[in-house]
Amino acid sequence: MLKRILAVILVCMFLPVFAFGEAFHYSLSFSSVGAPAGSPLEGVLDFLEMLQISGTFQRNSDHGIGFDLTSSVILDRDESTRMDFHLWGLESLFHIESPVWNNENILINVPAMLEYGNKIYNHLDIPLQRFCILYPYVTYNAFEPALVAIQDAMASPEGSLSEWTVSPENLEALASTLADMQFNERALRIWLDTMSTVNVSGEELSEIWANIPDWFASEIKEITVTKIGDSETWKTENQTIFSTATQPDGSYEFHVMLPGFIFGENASVDYIRTVHGDTYDVDFAIALGTDEHVLLNGTCHSKALPVNWPASGSFSAELDLHGSILYGLSFIAQNSQGRLNTVQLTDSLHAEFAGDPDHISLMQGSTELFTMHLNAVPFTPESEVYHRLTEWGGLNFFSLHDSTLSEFMDSAKDSILEYVFPLVIHAPVSTVVALMDVLQDAGILDILAYGLDISLEDEEWSEDDSEDDSDW
Repeated sequence: MLKRILAVILVCMFLPVFAFGEAFHYSLSFSSVGAPAGSPLEGVLDFLEMLQISGTFQRNSDHGIGFDLTSSVILDRDESTRMDFHLWGLESLFHIESPVWNNENILINVPAMLEYGNKIYNHLDIPLQRFCILYPYVTYNAFEPALVAIQDAMASPEGSLSEWTVSPENLEALASTLADMQFNERALRIWLDTMSTVNVSGEELSEIWANIPDWFASEIKEITVTKIGDSETWKTENQTIFSTATQPDGSYEFHVMLPGFIFGENASVDYIRTVHGDTYDVDFAIALGTDEHVLLNGTCHSKALPVNWPASGSFSAELDLHGSILYGLSFIAQNSQGRLNTVQLTDSLHAEFAGDPDHISLMQGSTELFTMHLNAVPFTPESEVYHRLTEWGGLNFFSLHDSTLSEFMDSAKDSILEYVFPLVIHAPVSTVVALMDVLQDAGILDILAYGLDISLEDEEWSEDDSEDDSDW
């Protein structure tokens, strides 16, 4: 649990604002029912309850050109702890600047994020990859080549037909292309490798992907595609395996049924979004595996989610997951004393969420276990956000090596120390203890000492000194 503290803080700081509207000022604070004294979770919660985050967020209406985020972090309401950050760019490639590291321009190349997270896990035993994979673009980037290949194979041969047939030869070629992607597409291979670090069940996903040609050969002989307006269906001889439909009000649904896909059993995904003016409901269900070996079965039902922030009223969501792929993951829950504890999942997870314009909470019944308090005020931006990649420079964070790290630390070490010391002074003791344990266990203290040039090289040392010290 100690090794998850840094990643939890990052998720709390940056994920919430990416989910909301087009342009707004925001402020965030946190509260919880607390954790048992002395537990690692206590340090995380104590820190978050002293933390205040505020800033602005802007993105284009099509969500595809760029975003611009400012964030000011203050601890214990003390201005001496203020740290300012500026993030801008695209969902696939963005930059971070901050006085904390002397305004050095750091480039975050998202397609490399998951591979970097795996390296951190392999070398430092910090499960950062489990959080990297939650960033939506990471998964989209992994599966985009497969989606493009499927769309190309299923496309109308003449471009204007309302119904056509995809031949067995084309399906066989598609199956071969998809199977080869496990070796030829780096992002997909890393995504599958990441899932194998979750538990043994994650390794089965690679086996399933490799068996795609056999599945096509046994289950999918020919597909008839029918497209009418914004609705599309794919049918085999026996059943509909895919359908999607979009309504004028923005309501949307798609359904996937793959016969015999997982261990010889059906696999299915169902998603329905129903729009009600400025809110929408979502119903989602997934089933992977067999009755004897459930890889993942789950449902998510949400009501009155805001189309854009701030919300116009209260909303809620309920998540239920079952399956072997959950084994060994961690979640937080209330113990018998009413405090929050981390629990190791076996094969099930239940979570409830509730919110309104002012807060979003993890719930247990009517009890708010952990709450993010949010104040968002929309504003009209002077212009759209637009970023051209050719205009960007910066230090590629995921390509650091000895030389670039040394140059960065030479430039930034004084400002890092200047900003970190007030933060350490005002941070709760429980947080400092937990954080130091994390840094020590992972070997990060040694890395920081090297980068900051904190060493004993100027002190004289001899064997006699060593022998004297041993007496202590």
